[in-house]
Amino acid sequence: PSLIPKNWPDQGKIQIQNLSVRYDSSLKPVLKHVNALISPGQK
Repeated sequence: PSLIPKNWPDQGKIQIQNLSVRYDSSLKPVLKHVNALISPGQK
């Protein structure tokens, strides 16, 4: 296994901004303008 560099982040977050999703390009979006923030340690 590779060694992890000392400056490698040990806490991260997931941030989603203005996400829109559709099943097919010919269909309307099923999700529009979704924003989410999952901070380190959140479940």
